[in-house]
Amino acid sequence: MVSRKSGAGAVRRGCGGGILSEEDARRVLAVLPKRVGKSGVSLHPEKTRLVDFWRPERVKSDRGVAEGKNPGVFYLLGFTHYWGRTRRGGWGVKRKTAKDGFGRALRRVAEWCRANRHLPVREQYQGLTFKLRGHFQYYGIIGNSEALKRFLF
Repeated sequence: MVSRKSGAGAVRRGCGGGILSEEDARRVLAVLPKRVGKSGVSLHPEKTRLVDFWRPERVKSDRGVAEGKNPGVFYLLGFTHYWGRTRRGGWGVKRKTAKDGFGRALRRVAEWCRANRHLPVREQYQGLTFKLRGHFQYYGIIGNSEALKRFLF
């Protein structure tokens, strides 16, 4: 796909391949179902779409703030991806736990605790630490510490 890319845009690794040019993204979206179909996987038609996601400083020149457009947010694999400032002051893609996944995880842990109150404390502790460790290993990424703190307390 990279060799057929047109324009001056650069391809960066990231969510969905990070294709910057809309023309390139549309071309890939047209071919993608055939490519993944070769391996026996199919794409969900309602979930496979193009997301208007650009660096906020481009809003001023390319897109126009007056139109009321935002740089975009999208949800993928339990994370909300959005633009935010880095520690050095530049723009970077940030990730945090998606709200629906956060609430669902809290409910599941609470349900498990209710269902296993009859177990000895040692077994409850082992089961709960197993669940918490799994959550922290998946959602424990740079920039997501606030959501992890909320989950713990």
